[in-house]
Amino acid sequence: MIKYLGLIKYSRVGIFSYLNQSAKYSTQVEDVVNQLPNIVEKSKASKSFAQMFKESNFVALGDLENKYLIGKIVDIVGDDLYIDYGGKFNCVVKRPEKGAIYYKRNKNVKIKLVSFEMASYFLNAARHITLLESDAELVGLLRKEDESDERSLLLQKEIKELNSEPSHFN
Repeated sequence: MIKYLGLIKYSRVGIFSYLNQSAKYSTQVEDVVNQLPNIVEKSKASKSFAQMFKESNFVALGDLENKYLIGKIVDIVGDDLYIDYGGKFNCVVKRPEKGAIYYKRNKNVKIKLVSFEMASYFLNAARHITLLESDAELVGLLRKEDESDERSLLLQKEIKELNSEPSHFN
């Protein structure tokens, strides 16, 4: 005898195997349904996205424009360095002529972020168009100063002396 189940035609043996498989799945479904109250309680206890966003390190930074940040060189195209500083877009800066060989991929650099996203009206467009990059100025390579190095100590003393002297250009 042949029976129809939906649009699929099953024989008596096929129906029993289908029912056995569905019985296995039904016990799994029952287990999941029994666990649902625990899952709902856990999700209620967790923080909302808005609350997590307010407490995030990104928001704690405040306005990023005109701040000094540390980034990593992720790509080099010609004399352009693409630097990832953790923002929405990478920033693109020119490689300096002096010491250009030291600016390599995966090196950490110091930058001054000018604009988080470069967007403006281009060619009389009705809307802002983004360039998908940030605007920044390259400050230099990030170097770990050795505190015991005599040259760095002398340099720090000279900088303090220069900063403490009165300016003659006022």
